[in-house]
Amino acid sequence: MLDSMDYVKLSRSLTQFFCELRKMDRSCYKADSIRVYFHAIARSLKDNNPEINVYKDARFHNLKKTVDGLIRTLRQTENPIKKQAQEITPDMEKDLRDRGFLGYDTPKGLLGALLFELGKLFGLRGGKELRSVRRNQLKIENVDSGLVKITFFEDRTKTNQAGTNNFIIA
Repeated sequence: MLDSMDYVKLSRSLTQFFCELRKMDRSCYKADSIRVYFHAIARSLKDNNPEINVYKDARFHNLKKTVDGLIRTLRQTENPIKKQAQEITPDMEKDLRDRGFLGYDTPKGLLGALLFELGKLFGLRGGKELRSVRRNQLKIENVDSGLVKITFFEDRTKTNQAGTNNFIIA
């Protein structure tokens, strides 16, 4: 069927498809689902006919504008998803330390404390910032009585233009 269909007709048909696309219960798909459908169809068309490129071909301009507008409209009406963990209050942290889950007296407590502190330090950062952490930003040094001090030197970031002197874990 696609072999006999010209690009203009294909573009109109796909535009109509996206305008009428609904779930079985007639509700709208989420914006991300529409975006994924669009990219999947574009990829399938390109795989079947390398001459078809809905991203660059001017004959598909209206299709792209329609899908972009649909996605923009859906994003404005969707409830934003807040990915946020429950806050650990200082009282909760004290309770964890009192019960031995976080501490320096036992290997299990030390491991818990290390994971907790590293989670606070690195877990709140974005993906790009985590991927850019380099080995030379951590300094490990022995201090008196067999303790080890780990110092993290933070680079300048988009939200922290001045950088910080350092964070000390221990």
